[in-house]
Amino acid sequence: GPDAKFVVRDGRTLTLENCTLIACGSEMWKGIEVMPIADDATPHIIIKDCIIRHAKQSVLLGKDSEFEIENTLFEDNYVDISFEKYQKKSLDQKFLPKNNPNGVATQNFIRSNTFTSSGNTLLAPYNNVHKFAAIVLDDVERVVIGDSSLDASVDANEFSSSRYGIVSFKSSLETFNNRFNDLLTFFEDWPAELPPASNFLKANSVGIYFHSLFDNNDRKLLIGE
Repeated sequence: GPDAKFVVRDGRTLTLENCTLIACGSEMWKGIEVMPIADDATPHIIIKDCIIRHAKQSVLLGKDSEFEIENTLFEDNYVDISFEKYQKKSLDQKFLPKNNPNGVATQNFIRSNTFTSSGNTLLAPYNNVHKFAAIVLDDVERVVIGDSSLDASVDANEFSSSRYGIVSFKSSLETFNNRFNDLLTFFEDWPAELPPASNFLKANSVGIYFHSLFDNNDRKLLIGE
């Protein structure tokens, strides 16, 4: 139903592997919320080889939660993954071999996923609009989307059939091995919870939209292979 959601709190780990999560009716479900309450207990989510459809926000990651998301199809959600208020130290990746930045990350990664839609309008309450974005960042000191190792076992993240691929506000973003194809161009409402956007942006599709908001935070965008 429209109020359905998973909640992962302090010190807990939710593992989803080979799962399919979809709406049970004509309305979208809320999604998975990974959000700590205390400062000393970090929640952790692992999503592997899953299908997630029809969510308002498939995964909401907040306040330094840990994550491993790979080989998953995100389809016909309004937003696939949202990040809120992360400190840089909390998003440092761990690698195999240990401490080898050229190895494959073993924690805090998003890789080998497909972010897409049918190209049609979504379930209620978004039944008059199309998919907004695959990934949204709000006040995140550093996050890596994709994989920089060039390891043959890791595929690219594929972004398609949404108005925007990645939308970033007040955040530092590093992207590697991501592909953006066939984004949707529709002049539609901008989410009220995000900073305002120009009519030009509303009317055009963008692979990566990066905005510092001129608030004196040290933010940067790095685009790798």
